Amino acid sequence: MKNDFMNISASIHSLSLERKSVIRGWYILVTPEGEEYVMRRNLGLSSRRYWELYRSTIPLGDYILNTDNERKKHVSAIFFGIVGGIIVTRLIPREYLLGPSNTPFSLVQALLNISIILFISVVFVLLLTKVRDFRFKQFITRKGGKLERIGDVRGVAPFRYMPSGKGYW
Repeated sequence: MKNDFMNISASIHSLSLERKSVIRGWYILVTPEGEEYVMRRNLGLSSRRYWELYRSTIPLGDYILNTDNERKKHVSAIFFGIVGGIIVTRLIPREYLLGPSNTPFSLVQALLNISIILFISVVFVLLLTKVRDFRFKQFITRKGGKLERIGDVRGVAPFRYMPSGKGYW
């Protein structure tokens, strides 16, 4: 049944390991019949593509995140992100982060500097997705379960709603 494309009508919830913080990149889909599926979605942007769908051998309904606790952590993450960014830019010279200065403009140097930033960003995102996958799969195996891929999914209901009320998948 691998690589089957399906549309599922289900409610989408975030998962939590300690019932405090969200597991980024993984969502639980609960159908009206009570079936549980796990969707791997590391991209927060809206798209009409299909996402990887898994089934766990252990029930994950107890690990649905309470959104009140997540809002408190979000504020501290923004604070540490801003402070960490300031510290990094003060400690590491700009030439190492952005490449050599391009004062007399050179198109080759500008493209090289941009490609360095893009390469570092892509490597960071790929490493982040691997860490998220490893963390979630370790959690499942510690609980004595297995994760089995059953296909690809796109929901019938919107994934998120914008403040204007428009939903997107």
